[in-house]
Amino acid sequence: MNTNRELTHWSIPLKIIIINTVVKEGSTGKIAYGLYNHLIGSGHDCKVCYGRGEIYPDEPDLIRIDSKHEVYIHAGLARVTGLQGYYSRKATGKLLSILDKFNPNVVYLFNLHGYYLNEFNTLNYLKQNNKKTVYVMLDEYPFLGKCCYNFDCMRYQEGCGKCPDINGYPKSVIYDRSQKIWNRKNEIYNGYNNIRFASVPYTVTKAKQSTLLRNKKFFELDTGVDLDVFSPRNSSDLHIKHQIPEDELIALCVANYSDKRKGSQFFLDTAFLSKHKNVCFIHVGFNVKTKDYPSNFIPVSYIKDQDELAEYYSLADILVCPSLADAMPNVCLEALGCGTPVCGFDCGGTPYTASQEYGTFVPVGDIQALAEVILKTPKKTQERIKKCRDYALSRFSHEMYFKKLESFVMSEGDINDSV
Repeated sequence: MNTNRELTHWSIPLKIIIINTVVKEGSTGKIAYGLYNHLIGSGHDCKVCYGRGEIYPDEPDLIRIDSKHEVYIHAGLARVTGLQGYYSRKATGKLLSILDKFNPNVVYLFNLHGYYLNEFNTLNYLKQNNKKTVYVMLDEYPFLGKCCYNFDCMRYQEGCGKCPDINGYPKSVIYDRSQKIWNRKNEIYNGYNNIRFASVPYTVTKAKQSTLLRNKKFFELDTGVDLDVFSPRNSSDLHIKHQIPEDELIALCVANYSDKRKGSQFFLDTAFLSKHKNVCFIHVGFNVKTKDYPSNFIPVSYIKDQDELAEYYSLADILVCPSLADAMPNVCLEALGCGTPVCGFDCGGTPYTASQEYGTFVPVGDIQALAEVILKTPKKTQERIKKCRDYALSRFSHEMYFKKLESFVMSEGDINDSV
């Protein structure tokens, strides 16, 4: 990588730490790793501290701070006490030690939930040491009590409590501690003047409605994905593998089926509704053991290989995103990068992923309307593929996204001089 590129506004490299649940895997892990590579390529000294997943001995700047054992203990205690984010003492101590030794100028926070960190001790450390902090809101957790998405609950606007979803992730099986967590966040955010919040416009609009983030500074930007990986591919082998006729319309859903928030059941219901309509439905991420699906439905397990995933996006004539709550679903951006238009429910950040020419969004739960959109979708042409691809390039390039995150830091006044 080029580490000699001229640094915007700065004559010396910055020390930067990125904190997230995972790295390299999942949508948030790919973003964290992509930002890390961008910052290294810009000449900065950067590390990623993460809590779960694989260890990468050949990349010493990727530091897993937690152990599986402590993650399980944190998850168990959170379920019993309702106090997500209060445990993982060893992992938090390790992180704070790294922060002390490395002494970063800037800290990027991604997901702090995930049973791997005492987020309050971490935030308080950053606040007390006046570390310039950019909280990248990949979901709504930063401005809610204990939840990651508010769905229809509006309590967060004044102060959480009497949570209607205590059994939802992060899960509590007994106690509702949403008000306690909300109050703790409020205590830490108060007077935390060196923190900024960045996210897609939909999430920023909601965040500004929360009293937790009143008078905080925000930065709006579209999410980015790797459009070198997610580009149009030859998918003829998949046609043969799944024995799909060349003239058959293909609708694709890429989601964790067992996660109810992703709404995958609606995709399966739509397949049942359309089983005699010359449409093939493919679900990538179908992780449940059931044979209760129609003959036109092809279940595919989770795909880790991103090149193979890009082939599935390229295979489809339309990507169906039935998510019930998302900031800006990466699957939509990845599909567009592969030249595939999208459809889904008109809720959350999903309709922000595409203009009317490249996306169609229907009322939540209306599988009849969803089926009609799919059935009216024409087979893709090279012209259609190019237009979808060009649209993705104009909005969702990860390089554009990372440059904006970097420039947001650079343009926000002096960084404490701790190099």
